[in-house]
Amino acid sequence: MQALFRRTRSAALTTALSFLFILVSTAAHASGGYGGGGGGGFGRSNPPPQRVVDEAYEYGKAVFKGRAGAPKQRYCLRGEEEPAKLKSKTIKQYRGTSVRALADDLVLCDMGETLAVAALSEDQAIHLIYYLNKRYKLSLSGV
Repeated sequence: MQALFRRTRSAALTTALSFLFILVSTAAHASGGYGGGGGGGFGRSNPPPQRVVDEAYEYGKAVFKGRAGAPKQRYCLRGEEEPAKLKSKTIKQYRGTSVRALADDLVLCDMGETLAVAALSEDQAIHLIYYLNKRYKLSLSGV
């Protein structure tokens, strides 16, 4: 009698474990895979999305920070009495204006009335204005 009980218990245990294995493997397959990464399950190999780099923006940022061959400068906006530091608050008055308006009022803080675009090469000046336009969301129009 005990031998029969052992066989029955062993069969019940085997059935329960089989059912549990099927349940776990179905749940793992439905969730996208059996482990590790965020790539998905078997047969799927979705590469991670590629970050799009705006080269002109990055170059303009490098010019602004003094890392693109141009000497490190502090940029200001021509004010009524003295140049005002370039900040969100001071530059927002240029929203919706032209590129020329910003370029004509962008000066070097340490050199008073020296225009920033005059102190830079043409390429650096273009990228600097592009960077400021995008960074401060100015929506500048053409010349």
